[in-house]
Amino acid sequence: MDAILKELEQRAQALIAALTQEVSGVRSNRPSPQLVEDLKIDYMGTQMVVKQLGSISIVPPRELVIVLWDPSGSAVVAKAIDDAKRGFTTSVRGSAIHINLPPLSQERRDELIKLVKQMIEKSKIQVRSLRDDANKKVQAGKAAKTITEDMESRGKKKIQEVTDRVNKEIDGLLEKKAKEINE
Repeated sequence: MDAILKELEQRAQALIAALTQEVSGVRSNRPSPQLVEDLKIDYMGTQMVVKQLGSISIVPPRELVIVLWDPSGSAVVAKAIDDAKRGFTTSVRGSAIHINLPPLSQERRDELIKLVKQMIEKSKIQVRSLRDDANKKVQAGKAAKTITEDMESRGKKKIQEVTDRVNKEIDGLLEKKAKEINE
């Protein structure tokens, strides 16, 4: 029984970590390196992500600066960022690429919140699937007579508690991101 709960916890935490990473890549009204760090760029014949090519820093209020380790590729990287159509403008100044994030319109904010809600809903479906898998394992244990009826009911209750806690955490991510987008 404990092994089933432990596996459920581990899979749920992995799901939350992946969702957190995915949600952090959605643009908000404040700059974040996650907006561009995983953009794939064809650099000297090799597919690389921006974070492999240089360092990314934030210049308040709405600017990111990428300083490449090989300054000769600045124009290529800036063009690739522009081509990604993420809604920001780039300019090359010296060896640095400056990315200006324009303020979000209310319509765009609503679209971004809708996108985050879709991500959240997918994750909740995955959490329900994890719960169902765990419940099936408990039922299989009962059928194999390795788990008693009392253990089954306690196990299902604990599985539901874990599911509720994970869903609450996921809802917290949505609230946090929606607040960030609307700033």
